[in-house]
Parts: sequence; C-alpha cells; structure tokens
Amino acid sequence: MKKLKMVNNYTIKTTYYDRKMDEKLLTQINERFPWIISYVKSHNCLDFQTGNDPKTNRSWFSIYRGTGRILTFRSHSGKVNEICDVAEAYKELMQPDFFRNPTPDQFDTYLAKIASTEKFKRYYEDTKEVHNEGYYQTLIGRRYTFEVKDTDDFILFDKELVIGFKTKGIKDEWNKEIVDQQTLKIKQLRKTYNGELPENIKPEYGEFDFLGLNTNGDILIMELKQNDPAKTALSPIQTSYYYLQFQKLAREDDKLYQRIKAMIEQKIDYGLIGSCYKNKIPLKLSGRIIPCVIVGEDSNLSKTICERYRFIRDLFLPEMKAYTCTPKEGTLVTSKNLENRMNLIIHRGADQIGGCITEISTKNCKILIDFGSNLPGCKKEELTEEQVKSIIGHADVETLKEVCQTVHPRIGVIPIHKDENSRYDSISGISSYFIFDEGDVDIHDIHISVK
Repeated sequence: MKKLKMVNNYTIKTTYYDRKMDEKLLTQINERFPWIISYVKSHNCLDFQTGNDPKTNRSWFSIYRGTGRILTFRSHSGKVNEICDVAEAYKELMQPDFFRNPTPDQFDTYLAKIASTEKFKRYYEDTKEVHNEGYYQTLIGRRYTFEVKDTDDFILFDKELVIGFKTKGIKDEWNKEIVDQQTLKIKQLRKTYNGELPENIKPEYGEFDFLGLNTNGDILIMELKQNDPAKTALSPIQTSYYYLQFQKLAREDDKLYQRIKAMIEQKIDYGLIGSCYKNKIPLKLSGRIIPCVIVGEDSNLSKTICERYRFIRDLFLPEMKAYTCTPKEGTLVTSKNLENRMNLIIHRGADQIGGCITEISTKNCKILIDFGSNLPGCKKEELTEEQVKSIIGHADVETLKEVCQTVHPRIGVIPIHKDENSRYDSISGISSYFIFDEGDVDIHDIHISVK
C-alpha cells in the first residue's frame, strides 16, 4: 500500500484509523470544566463520542443525547476552540455565553429544553415517548464503556466512525473490490431468495455504529437496528461491508493494534472506559473479526423477517451474531429468534483437556455436560457464582450443586433451562433437569445419545 506525504506531522497511508484525542484538548476540558465527565455519567440520557482526524489534525470531544450531538469541544493543530460547537437548532435554546462557558446548572436547563422540544425527540424517543434507536445507542454505549463490569468479556471503544482516506478517488479505488463483491452477492440474493426484497439494496454504507474489543483480541463490529424489522433483515449486507473494510484495513495497517490500544488506554485514564478493563487489554489482535447486529425485542420480529435475516446472513456473513439487549441496563443477550442455530461452547477448553464444561444450545434448549471442577494443577481460577449463573441461566446454583452430587461421574449432569418464574426446593421437584442413563432421548430440538 503506497504511502502519502506527511500531513500535519502525521505520516498516513492510503487509509488511516487513529482516533486517539489530542491530549491538549482533554487537559483543557479537565481544567475548564472538571465537572463535565461526571455530569454526563450521572445522566442516563447522555453519552460521549470522541475522535481524532490525523489528516486534518483535529480532535473532538462530544456529548450526545441519543443520536443528537448537543455539545462538542474541538481542537485544531493543538489549539483548543474557545466556543463549543453545536448544531444551529440547539443554539436557539440557550444564550451564547452557555456555549463558551457552560455550568452544571445551565446544562440542567439546556437538557430540560431539549427534552421538551418536539423536533429533538426523534433523537432519543418519539412523540409518544417510545424509545428509539438513539435511546438504545446511549444505553448500550454507556453499558460497555464506563459502566462495564468486571465479568464482561468486551468493551466498546469507538462509535459512529468511518475509515479515513486521503481523497475520494483513493477511497473509491480502495473500496472497489469490496463493493464489487457486495454487488455480486446482492445479485445472487435476488436470484435465490423466494420472498420479497426491497427494490434498492445498497452495496456500500457510511458509519460503523460500534467497534468493540474482547479479551481474546477479537474486533467486534456491531450494527444497531433497534426495533426496525425491515432493516434488521438486511443488516448482514451492511455489516458485511464494514467487515470487509476492517478486514482489509487490519491486513494493511501494521500499527492498528497500537492505535486501538492507545485509544482505549486514554479513555480509561479519563474515565470514559471503566478501569476494570485496564488489565484485560489483549497483548495483540487475534485477527478475528466478529460481526454482530443488535435488534429490538424478539417478539417484534415476524417469522418472515427472521427467515429473511437468516437467509441473507448465511449468504453474506454466516458467522454473524444477533443480540437483543435488556431494556433498562443495556446488557446484550442472544436473539433466539434470529440465531436459530446450534451453538457449542467448551468452557475452559483452552486450558485443559478434562475439567471442561461443554455447553450446547439452540433457540429452545440448553445442555451442559460435565459441569465439574478444574483438573488438579490447572492455573485457571474456578468459576465464581456470578459466572456460573451466567452459564446456567435461570437454574438455581445450589440446586445444581445438589444434582451434580447425585450423578454418576462418567455421564454427568445435563440441566435444561427452566421457567424463569419457577423455583424448586428439592431435586424431586425439578422437572427441567434430566439425569440420563445409557440410551437415546430427544429434548426439544436436540437428540441426545449416551453410550
């Protein structure tokens, strides 16, 4: 990949991705407005969006309410702008001095005016106070940045981003192979799919919604399609475009890991990502990219939409994962209606041959085989009660332990998910757990054979 000339003391290649902010900008924000970060954290409707463009030597630190950008601090070539940047529609709500030197009390007034103005409701909730994509973008964005939990496997480190290009001509040339590949698959989709499809399906798209990184060094590309079934069905096409872009960028940019790591460390230092992730940053990128879509409630997705999504997913991105999120906390959970396939997880399988926990699950059923302890001498810590709960779902931990003690070791225990609202006080009352002797049995959509 050919190098381009030096731009503002930054040597860029044909493409670039470097979103670490100018330290001078952050220093001035902390000095002039030491309250601003804690203020955003204490208001559930607010979130941060930060970035840097090395081509123009500009950095920004924005505050969003949903998808509406309500305040931005900017710097250019190390010089910080005195006046905060905001769209003209928001400037009408406050006196000019607010955008030069906002205070917490003034910000309270500003938020109240935004919330009561009809034209801004579409960025967070509609006129009937129904949560829309902006609400969930904020909810999930907060949950996996500064509200990240010690038990979480990943964080979100960037959102609303694009890969940078020196010129539009370079962008078109660099993307041509990707767009051609997308276009061919769209043609194949139209020939092979028997249902209805939109008249216009684009092969290329704009901004990524979220970028994440897990402790294994995998990049997560997450596209948000909250409560929009038609767009949900087509989301593998859009996510495939981002997937191919980032895959190509990772092959060509040998400094990508260092830039992502520096960006995450900066956000941790300033409290924009939880400090519990500091010791979890992987030593390198694994090379794997995990494409995901985040959708609304499964109950809002018709059978036709789910079938269309799975057909398009299998054509464009068979490895794509689908999630919904809890409505109040924003924790991601697997979308059972969209996934509808068997998943196999070998817990602790990377550390030992025995002592593993094998989890097999489908939309209707989960099976856990050999829920035992680590092998003697294994350096991996035993699972905490919270980690056990995350694996076994609604099953009672104490009841599970009691069941485990009654089972022949070579067969193990196979607990099946039970009703969330049910409680069992003894083994005799458990209708959702099965202990198998030798033979065959079918449970939901899984056939089990014990030999």
